[in-house]
Amino acid sequence: MNDTQKLYPSAEPNGETAAAENSVFVNACMSMISDRAAALGWHLGRSLLTRSDVWGLVWRIDFKAKDHPESSPYVNRVICWGSPDGTVSGTATVFGQRPL
Repeated sequence: MNDTQKLYPSAEPNGETAAAENSVFVNACMSMISDRAAALGWHLGRSLLTRSDVWGLVWRIDFKAKDHPESSPYVNRVICWGSPDGTVSGTATVFGQRPL
């Protein structure tokens, strides 16, 4: 694991388990990114909620920027992590990922 990977959960859910739906946490994450997504014209796609022993709940959502070529096999991804009560510990944005 390099130093960057220690700052936030990996782009892929490695070693994590699927988590039951948690609308409180997902809505808190969405609230954290909604202004940025609207301002930058992101087209949100698939999302995935998992549980990590290190990071707690981890929500990942794929997006394409407004000028992103439709033919591209890659997407960008926001990663949000925190606790089931809706506390968001942090977010990260990664680019050039395979879709969820």
